[in-house]
Amino acid sequence: MGRWDSKALGSACVQALLASTSAPELIHWDLEADRATWSTRWLAIVGIEADGVTDDPREWTGRIHAEDQPVVQDAIHRHLTGTDPVFECEHRLIRGDDRVIWVRARAIVE
Repeated sequence: MGRWDSKALGSACVQALLASTSAPELIHWDLEADRATWSTRWLAIVGIEADGVTDDPREWTGRIHAEDQPVVQDAIHRHLTGTDPVFECEHRLIRGDDRVIWVRARAIVE
C-alpha cells in the first residue's frame, strides 16, 4: 500500500472521529473520490480557517506527526482489511501554528 493512497485503501467512506480532550469531531473521508470534509470544530482544533483548507485528505494525513505516520497507516489498514472492527488511534497532529497536539481518531467504514 502506497503512502496515503486512497485507491489502495479501497472504495468506501471513512468517518473519522478526531477528539481533543473533550468531544469527538467529524471528518468525512470519501476514499473513492479521495476527498474529505471537515467540521468547524476540527478546523478550530488544528488551528486553520475553513477558507484555508481544501477537500484533500492530506489536510489531515499531512498534519500527522512523522513519528506517528506508520502507526496511523497501520491502524487504517487493519480496519479496512477487517482485522479491527473500528479504526482507533491516538496520534500527534501539527496545528496550523506548528504546535503539536494529541488527538484520538476513531473511524468506521460504511
